[in-house]
Formats: sequence, C-alpha cells, structure tokens
Amino acid sequence: MASLEQAAVPENEPVVAVPVAAVAVAGLAEGGVVGEVVAEVAYPTAEDVAPEGQGEVVVEVVPEHGQLLAGGEHDTMVGVHLSAPPAAEGDTARAPVDVVVVSDVSGSMRGDKLSLLKETTNLLLKELSKQDRVGLVTFDTDVDQPLRLSANVHMDGAGKSVAESKVDQFRAGSATNLSGGLFAGVEQFTADAAVSTRVKTLLLLTDGIANHGVRDKAQLVRILSEMLRARPDLSVHCFGYGSNHQSDLLRGISEAGSGSYYFLQNNDDIRSAFGDCLGGVLSVVAQNLVLEVQAQGDARIRKVHHPSVECLEEGRRYAIRFNDLYGEEERDVLVSMHVPPATSAAAVGVGTMDEEEVPNKQPILECTLKYVNVVGGNFAQANATAEVDRPLQMAAPATPDPRIMLHRTRVQVADTLDGARGKAERGDLSGARDMLSEMCVQVKSLELATLLMADAGAAAEDMLTGFADDLEECQKDLADTQSYQQAGRHKMSSYAAGHAMQRCMESATTHGSTKQRHNAYRTAAKKAKASAFMSMFK
Repeated sequence: MASLEQAAVPENEPVVAVPVAAVAVAGLAEGGVVGEVVAEVAYPTAEDVAPEGQGEVVVEVVPEHGQLLAGGEHDTMVGVHLSAPPAAEGDTARAPVDVVVVSDVSGSMRGDKLSLLKETTNLLLKELSKQDRVGLVTFDTDVDQPLRLSANVHMDGAGKSVAESKVDQFRAGSATNLSGGLFAGVEQFTADAAVSTRVKTLLLLTDGIANHGVRDKAQLVRILSEMLRARPDLSVHCFGYGSNHQSDLLRGISEAGSGSYYFLQNNDDIRSAFGDCLGGVLSVVAQNLVLEVQAQGDARIRKVHHPSVECLEEGRRYAIRFNDLYGEEERDVLVSMHVPPATSAAAVGVGTMDEEEVPNKQPILECTLKYVNVVGGNFAQANATAEVDRPLQMAAPATPDPRIMLHRTRVQVADTLDGARGKAERGDLSGARDMLSEMCVQVKSLELATLLMADAGAAAEDMLTGFADDLEECQKDLADTQSYQQAGRHKMSSYAAGHAMQRCMESATTHGSTKQRHNAYRTAAKKAKASAFMSMFK
C-alpha cells in the first residue's frame, strides 16, 4: 500500500490511509443537480486496492430499457444498486467504535427529559465493549466536556464506571448553545485525512432552538462542513426531542455529517431511536465509499439523482460519496442519460430480436466503487457496466424495468414530502395535503404495484407499503396548524431524509404504541438493538 501519513489511534489499531473526496458544497444545486464542474475526487491507486475478500459490497447496474432502437435517440435511466453484506456477529468480529455523545442540558431539559437522557446514555455505554471509546459533551449557555476521546477511556468495566459517573453528574442549566456543543464534539475527533478502521460517530440530542452561539442554519452547516472535510470518516446523527426543536437545522447538520435525523415525539422514542442508531453504528461494514459513474461512447449523463453528487466532467463523469454502509443496507442511484443513434449496424446487430439472434451490447455507463472494507480491513473496489441492446427493429415496445420505477417513485416521495413541508411552512396546509394525497394515489396505483410485486419481489412491496404509510401519516398531521407544528413538520423532514438516503432514521415505535413502525430500510441489527433498548426499560 502507498505510504501515507497515519492518524494517531490507539496502540495496535490498524490504519487505512484514505484519500479524501473533495466536496464543493457551493457547486451543488438544489435537488442534486450539478451547476458547475467541481473538484476532482482523489481515489486510491490500483496498488492501494486489496484483492477480493470477505465483506464486499456488490455493485449491480439496471438499465431502464434493455433495448433501444439503433436508429433513434433516447432519454433513459440507469439504476446503480449497491448491496452490503451482513454484519459480523459479536463484538470481536465488528469494527471498534469511537462515539461522542453531545447532550443538550439547557433549562428546558430539566426533569424527566434529562433523567431519561442520562438513563439512555448509560444504556448505550453498557452496549459498548472494551475495544470502543467514548467522549461526552454537554451544552447549555456554556459548553462542558466531561470526557474526551483523547483520554483514551475504553469501555471495559473500569472505563464504563468512569463514563457513567460523568453522565450521572449532568445538570440542567440555561440557554441552548447548540453550535458550541456540536463543534466541541467534532473537535474531539483528530483532524486528519488518514482514516483508521475505527467507526467514528457523533450523537447530538437537543429539545430546543439554538439561541446562543451560531444560530443561523446556513452559517452553522457551512462551518460544520468545513470541519468535516478534515474528518471524512465521521458521521453525525441528530435527535430532536419534542415539538420545539429545529428539524430543518438538525436535518441540515445530519446531512452535512452523512448521518440520520431522528424525531423523538415521546419518551419511548428516545430509547428506541438511540437503539436503532447504535444498531447501525455497531454494524458498519464499509466506510468512505466513492461511486464514480462515467458515460460511455457518445452517451451523455443528464442528471444524477442524489443529493451528494459531485461533477467531475460535465455530462460525462460524476461521483457520489457515502460515508458508510451498515450490514444488509442497500443504496440505489438513478442516472438520467441521453443515448444518441447508434453509429454502425456492426455495433448493434441486425434485424428483429428472436431466440436465435441476440444483438451486440452497447455500453452506456461504467460504474466504479472504491471503499474501505471494514470487515477485511483493506481497500476494496467493485466495477459494473450498463449495456443495452441496439436492434434495428423491435417486435414490441420495451417495458421499463420495475426496479427503476420503484426507485423513481422513492425519489418522488422524498421530493413530495419536502415540497409539501414547504407549502405548510408558508401556511398552505390544504396545498400540502393535496400534494401528499396525489403522491399516495400514485404509489397505490394498481399498475405500478402489480409490476413491482411480480418482478421486484418482497422488497418492493415493503417499500411501497412504507411510502404509503408515511404519506398517509403526514396527511393526518396536516389537519390543522397545531398538529403540523407539533409533529407534522418534524416527521416530514425525517421521513423525506430517510427515503432519500435509504436509511432507517426514525424511532421504532408509533406514537402511543410499542409496535414497531414499518420501515423497509431497517436492518436486522437496527431492529434488534431498538427492541433491546425498549425492553431494558420495561
């Protein structure tokens, strides 16, 4: 492997030096459209990439149409599907974790909220093992750091006792200096482009509005993004407790930190959400994933439908960065393409298609995924190429692949939730309800559902059910202004982020019930840990 400077990590801890993907936030337009060419992404070289081994992420490509007439030009889509292997079982098999818990101890947290926060944090400590380390930050008007990662306190028996004693001393104070607490938590992680095989996570919990320190959302997220450039392997997860927190701010923070935003509507939600999040953190199988897509031949990329897309060469090459993947997680990136007429009959085959005559394939999109294999402790790479048939004639119109239909709908659901939330913020609750209702009708359309159930399997059914459930629940929360302000705005923000990222980022319970919500993105590890956290409090 190429010799690169290594970060300071615990003794005997392996380090993988990972080139950092340059992120030009200002160059990204709304909705993932790239407005200008931004910085090149630095990848591992060929000698840095280890041979195939365990814990690999699989890359598949799915053309929307497998056949495109040779004589015509076509606007079509390609789906790029990533699937992670199951997480290893047992503490010794998983990657070690560094976690910093940043807790709001302002005056509004006084009483049951703070007591429950302390109980849940101590439960989180109990779930960690001697290979893991913890940092603690609290904030009200002032910021305190009762325990720093640099103290190198591991979660063995003695270490847990130290951390628990610090948590038990949390006391409610005054104002809400959210930015100060967040920035202090981030700074506990060493700023270095070299990345160890440790999983690095920050958990931020607040119940109120940032009223001290940096309060402007755009400024706060911009500062955080700059800090995270030097910490490319750090994920930031946010927990908004109750109806008075700033869901738009917490979502912006979590998106900048490639993490999740959880809306905690009641006391049980704190337990299950912390469990759900920890279940993911303890099941990371891949980190620092960079997917590059490149148009082939005369084909052009029109749009990459992902919020973190970076343009490397306008119309030709784009990169999408994922901070991590949990065991069993999947990601699907849709790429809109323009494919011109084929240039020669030799390249596309002749005549109509039948069992005896299969036209040659024309490559239109090449995909390369590079990442750190946490299970194997090495660099890894996977490649796939999307190809289409280019016959001179077709006996019947090409049928779109149902998987493309499914994920196009997923993107539309996320966009609709955000759009409806925008209307509701402007006071147009009726318009917001109409948007959600129309999208719900589309999701439930018999034609779409039938196609998906037949060809895309049980996973498609789960996703469609989740789409409809979320849309209908958010419609109910738009019944009046009070319902929207107390719950609707937060649910819509969290659900939209979850569908956009294909990650479970909600509490495992419905309001007033211990029944787990339906969520197609909830992995076995997340479900198990959320249930465990709930049962431990009974």
